[in-house]
Amino acid sequence: MTIASVLLFLLVALVLLLDVVTLRRGARKILLLEVMALLTALLLIVRQDLANWIAHRVGLQRGVDFVIYPVMVWLFREALLSRHARWVEAQRLNRLVRAVAIEQAKVFEAPGAKGP
Repeated sequence: MTIASVLLFLLVALVLLLDVVTLRRGARKILLLEVMALLTALLLIVRQDLANWIAHRVGLQRGVDFVIYPVMVWLFREALLSRHARWVEAQRLNRLVRAVAIEQAKVFEAPGAKGP
């Protein structure tokens, strides 16, 4: 393994450890998916020849392409979903603030107007 591979391995292992500690109580399904993906990434970091072999089997030239292409698609999807979630949350907050403002609005009578 090269120095870059060792550093990448340590980075992925650290991220995995951090997320296991952080997400173990509330997001088990997400954590399970992440653990599977990052363990696969660790395997491909250690066994770069395996990544190259898989890449050649599916018609790619390099093992890194086998990893990068799906990650790019996933990151694009996550960016779109995150943007949509923020928009939905902003709309929900807008409706809530509007409802509270209407509920708490005071009615002012014009001077000289007779009351009910």
